Amino acid sequence: MSLSFVDDHFQFAEMNIRYTGNMEETMAMVRRAVRMGYDCIVINTDIGQMMQESVNLVIFSCKSNEPPRKKKKKSGKERNVIPDPVIINCAELDTSMLEANGKRLRIFSRLTTTISSSTEVHLLMHHSQLKKYDLIAVRPSDDQILQTLSKKGDFVDIITYEQASTSVGWLNKSKIIQLCINDGITFEITYADALKDSSQRREVLTNGRQLLMSTKDGDGVVIASGAERMIDIRAPYDAANISVLFGIRPEFARKFVASNAKKALLRAESRKTLKGGVLVQTKEDLPKNLIVRLNVIEKIMRIPEFRAQLEIVTDEIEEKSKKDEIREETKKKLNVFVRVLNYVYTIMQCILKKREKNMWKKFLEFYRDSVRNVWRKVVWKLQKKLRINARWPVLWMENKLKSLPSRQFIQTLNASQQEQLSGIITEVELLSRCYNYFPEYLSDSDWKRLLQCETQKQRFNYIKFCHQKELKELKYETKRQLKVSEKLGTSKPTSGFAMLVGTTQRKRIADQRRLMNHLHNLQLNPKPALIVDCRFLNDLSSQALSQTLIQLSYLASENRDRRRSWPLYFFNFDIKNERILEGRDRYLSLTNSPRNVSLTISSSSYLNFFSPEEIIYLSPHAEFDLEEVCFKIEVQKKFKGFK
Repeated sequence: MSLSFVDDHFQFAEMNIRYTGNMEETMAMVRRAVRMGYDCIVINTDIGQMMQESVNLVIFSCKSNEPPRKKKKKSGKERNVIPDPVIINCAELDTSMLEANGKRLRIFSRLTTTISSSTEVHLLMHHSQLKKYDLIAVRPSDDQILQTLSKKGDFVDIITYEQASTSVGWLNKSKIIQLCINDGITFEITYADALKDSSQRREVLTNGRQLLMSTKDGDGVVIASGAERMIDIRAPYDAANISVLFGIRPEFARKFVASNAKKALLRAESRKTLKGGVLVQTKEDLPKNLIVRLNVIEKIMRIPEFRAQLEIVTDEIEEKSKKDEIREETKKKLNVFVRVLNYVYTIMQCILKKREKNMWKKFLEFYRDSVRNVWRKVVWKLQKKLRINARWPVLWMENKLKSLPSRQFIQTLNASQQEQLSGIITEVELLSRCYNYFPEYLSDSDWKRLLQCETQKQRFNYIKFCHQKELKELKYETKRQLKVSEKLGTSKPTSGFAMLVGTTQRKRIADQRRLMNHLHNLQLNPKPALIVDCRFLNDLSSQALSQTLIQLSYLASENRDRRRSWPLYFFNFDIKNERILEGRDRYLSLTNSPRNVSLTISSSSYLNFFSPEEIIYLSPHAEFDLEEVCFKIEVQKKFKGFK
């Protein structure tokens, strides 16, 4: 299992799958990791403490007439045995999914041990079995061992700790941790212990947050599973999203299973290949602590051969500096040339504005956008060749806005809303000229939704959503037409009477089922009931509000179709808000049905209908987990007053 690395095809790494002695279970975990999308898998062999205490019992030697003599009690420490690394046969694994994506599977071996003294550091550093492993991980017992590793930790790749422990004292030593990271050592957080129970989860999150606070946005930290069972492994993106629980922003989440893991593997590879390096500097660039050695260099310069070589090097440096100066001068000249061209372009525009009957003005007015786009592309290419930081220019196209709001819709608005709508129309028109993914049609409801958006970004996202909706509808329509054409081409002629009988029979059965559910709902008891507090709807954006109301409609429809429905209440529902009222009419039309018995929407508080002693509050911030739902009187008394 030698280290071999391909930069172009590396994507995700699972840095810790524990080998517990069962080879079949380890192979099953590796297969699961491959199916989840990991292309680098590390098999971890954890030996625990490096030095284990060994105590020999007191032995008595008995003779016939003499009292037994005691032998000396031997107590001390022995080295823990480091086994050979686990060998995984890649031929037994199905890597077709990885190969289809242009990746290949790489499996590495890892040794993890706990170190509590400097003697153990020395023993581990010079152990003969160490060279057989690809990565070396260490659990330091205190900050002194961590300080030692920051200075002599060239043989260590990963520093880890007991994730659910409450006595990891070195996590707040940010300076020592940063020294280790600068030296190339990676720190590890595993999430398998957090999946077991709530107490361990709390400690894992606390320790992980404390470690990440000592780093710069999680640099030098990897997140692994530490799995001993198949159920403990999570997919790469799920593992990356776990970093959000540790206080990391989502845009930095991917590196914990990708780039940071890649750095650790590359460091382990360089430790087996690179033994040293030579830094060549000029005499003037030597650091201050080496100025004393300049006298030695001056003595060496008296040797003619060395002086000749030194002169050749200085000549090469001078030639390079001259070339760099020439490049900078050409860049400056070309920058001046680009500025002159811009000035000429602006002067031409001013001249053409004054001469109305000029032919060139008519040409530029007719092809203004195309001329402007060509000009900006030329300037951008020149800047790119000169290696000047330049962004892709804004290229103007034809106006794609073909559907304006109707007069009836404009008349329903007041003066301030009409003024706001005119500004939104100009904004959308400009967006249609520089944005390719623009919808072909915007209805009055779309303009109303754009009017409700508070920021420019929300309006841009809604326009993109309208375009995606059009594409989905077009795709659905083409699929439907294909299905209809296939049915017409392959179906056999059947009598219309048989089709009518089948459809009416199904409809009659469905109506009977709904009627029976309705009769059951009429026998509802007022308690227990489900209550949804809707005060949060006012704080949502328009898109989030529509998604939330869709979820509430799913809840109401599923509750209606149950054999025994629950009384369902939506309290604190702000009917005065136009957005919420429109969403209610659109998504919660179930309330207008004559057979609606279970759903009630009210703008009043739930405390007007139920006493606080009868309410069980379900919240993600609760201290206890709800494990069982039972509505007997004894259980209600048990949960009485639970918040």
